[in-house]
Amino acid sequence: VGKATKTSKLASIPPILTLHLKRFRYGGSGRAARSASGNNSDNGVSDYVGPSGSAKVEGHVKFQSILDIKPYLTPKLQDTDFKKAICRLFAVVVHSGKNSHSGHYVTYVANMKGKDWWKMDDGKVVRVSLNEVMQAEAYMLFYRVTNHPVATQLREAADAKSAASVRIMDAIKRKDDEAKAAEEKKRAQAKSAALALKELVEADGEG
Repeated sequence: VGKATKTSKLASIPPILTLHLKRFRYGGSGRAARSASGNNSDNGVSDYVGPSGSAKVEGHVKFQSILDIKPYLTPKLQDTDFKKAICRLFAVVVHSGKNSHSGHYVTYVANMKGKDWWKMDDGKVVRVSLNEVMQAEAYMLFYRVTNHPVATQLREAADAKSAASVRIMDAIKRKDDEAKAAEEKKRAQAKSAALALKELVEADGEG
């Protein structure tokens, strides 16, 4: 019997990295779980146990807005062409409440450029600072992996569709322009023919 260490490594990298913090512990029967010292908290962490035995684990867990996950990849994955595994935080979910069966959720979300953060609280949406986001008691963290192969493929596919749409719109515009030009030419010819007929009638009248 001795101390043991367990380590987990990522064998693949998703385009969106979702980290789920263990905010609930289970055990007990609807009462406040007590530590060996008789206190209702352990190292400053609340451990109120709900009706089903779920206790909320409260307290701030430090996280980063920019995360390099390369140290957490398997050696095999580290040796691939994916030399950098930089992730940028774009969403944080926060749970407020005493157990997993009650409480309220709010979400902090960044815009696509990652410069502006917004707090989504039901129908209320307000702009907040990055400092407020980083001080939140996060429950779930969402990171966007930069230059991920899947993201690159999706971006290339989206760019190709956009280019195809532009070509289609240009072709439609050219046809419209050609139709308008043909219509204007037809009207000009009709006007010219009418004018020539008028001149011919007037010449006949004078004769």
